[in-house]
Amino acid sequence: MSSTPPLTFNNDRDLLNSSLLGPDGRTACYTISTAFHRKPFHLVQRRHITTITSVSSGLAASIDWEEKAFVINGVRRRWDDVRVKDSRTRFFCTWADFPTYKLEYHNHSKELTATPATGGPAVQFTGYHPKPFHLGTTNPASISFPPQMQDEVEKMFLLTSIVYTDVKRLDAARAAARAAG
Repeated sequence: MSSTPPLTFNNDRDLLNSSLLGPDGRTACYTISTAFHRKPFHLVQRRHITTITSVSSGLAASIDWEEKAFVINGVRRRWDDVRVKDSRTRFFCTWADFPTYKLEYHNHSKELTATPATGGPAVQFTGYHPKPFHLGTTNPASISFPPQMQDEVEKMFLLTSIVYTDVKRLDAARAAARAAG
């Protein structure tokens, strides 16, 4: 399965406020930033809008956490219209005229692939998983697109879906850890 060299996240502890760096490790290809806000009479700040921008094309996408919607290239869709959960580790996502993609976790939720439901090359995402007690080298989170995927809107849709899916997985893991006490 051939893919382009991976783009790496420069802030592993916070994917929602980072840049995706090119193969040289210095050039930003995408920027990701998240605005938080506090509702009146609430103590906790919540995610409001996450914006993902392609540095080369200027194409922007956003995740509206409150309204539960994606906005890509000015088109707004609710999560429930874009993403269908099939199981704990598998989702199906669709946008516009692009094929439906199957997003599926592998290797104990360390890797997420986005494969066209009709078959074909996959987008590969590897999340940040720190090594216990700093044993060995920890690889940064990264994403690789197939070389034949040239449509910037399709890449943005998949990047947005993958970031959203992994952040929700991390939120669920943190909630479970808090509940376990």
